[in-house]
Amino acid sequence: MEAARTMAFMQACIFELVVVWNCRSERHNAFKVGFFSNKFLLFAVITSFLLTISLCYIPIFQLMFSTVPLGPFDWIWVFAISNLGFIVLPEVFMNRGKKAN
Repeated sequence: MEAARTMAFMQACIFELVVVWNCRSERHNAFKVGFFSNKFLLFAVITSFLLTISLCYIPIFQLMFSTVPLGPFDWIWVFAISNLGFIVLPEVFMNRGKKAN
């Protein structure tokens, strides 16, 4: 149960780090704007990602956040679900203002 809770927590945190890339423009997705066009955002996302990962592996953070270390297969699931923000969200928001025929 602890691993499932940790996976859900990691997925939610990493999903938000993925979503921030698509929130930079109202008209274009992250692939059109470019990932390296904002160096401060890149630094912030990398730093946040490393701090998020540390919640699973540094004992004091494990105690504070009730997390457990995740295995490689668990991380594959976390990243697979988190990266849906690149695929699903741009389509939802980009088509929001278009009228249906």
